[in-house]
Amino acid sequence: MSKELLLSDIPEEKIFEACQVTWHYTIGFVRLGIVNNQETADLLGSGVLVTANKQYAILTAHHVLEILPKTGRLGLVLLDKEEKTTIDIDGIDYVKIDRGNTDKDGPDIGFVKLSTNIASVIGAKKSFYNLDKRQELFINNPPNDRDGIWDAQGFIEQLTKVEMDNNRKKMVKAFCQYGAFGGIEGYEIRGKYDYYDFPINDLRRDIDPDNFGGISGGGLWQLILGMNNEGELNVKELLLRGIVYFQDPFDVHQKSKLRCHAYKSIYEQAYRVISNNTP
Repeated sequence: MSKELLLSDIPEEKIFEACQVTWHYTIGFVRLGIVNNQETADLLGSGVLVTANKQYAILTAHHVLEILPKTGRLGLVLLDKEEKTTIDIDGIDYVKIDRGNTDKDGPDIGFVKLSTNIASVIGAKKSFYNLDKRQELFINNPPNDRDGIWDAQGFIEQLTKVEMDNNRKKMVKAFCQYGAFGGIEGYEIRGKYDYYDFPINDLRRDIDPDNFGGISGGGLWQLILGMNNEGELNVKELLLRGIVYFQDPFDVHQKSKLRCHAYKSIYEQAYRVISNNTP
């Protein structure tokens, strides 16, 4: 019988490599503006780049869509270097799939529908996760939740860094993408949607955030691991299993949970709406 792989069994450099894999599909939403003649940028949330039935989209939380700009341009964080990528609001649509009356309980899911031109611009820098290739798997035979490791991935406002570029006399803001690794618990189905809880425990005070604001709309990923021909541990398969939408407050034991939509919400409900929005 094979031994169940624990997070503590995995070398730290492999955790970093896994984080880099999910980076390719993750974006940050940014509001751009001018304050006192100085350009500003504010993180609004996270999203996952997906495609379904030839439609390109950014899966995210419904409540994130509500605060995205409705006119002008929307800022996107795409690269790990200085950039200022913006897209025209006229080339996108905000599609609000569903939102419940209680933030914690959900549902809270939607997507940004992208025009072909804008999808091409983003696709030159990032990758779109193909839902078509995994839909049948998740509807008929979902992978075991205990296989591999899990990663809640998105941008965290608390980790944003602000620096002054004295040479060019401007402010530079660095938005930080963060991966919280662990496992899931508390799977349940309520109505048309399903949900996971992702526990946040044992935080390193000098490194980890204690407020995950900004991660809403980010992906919950399952990384299936295996040995390559050289006997090294690698990511064999990357599976989008959920969308983060809420963080529970920390309790007296300094434990919290991220509330996430689970796979049926993505591969049945969201997939149906995205695929029916084909160009």
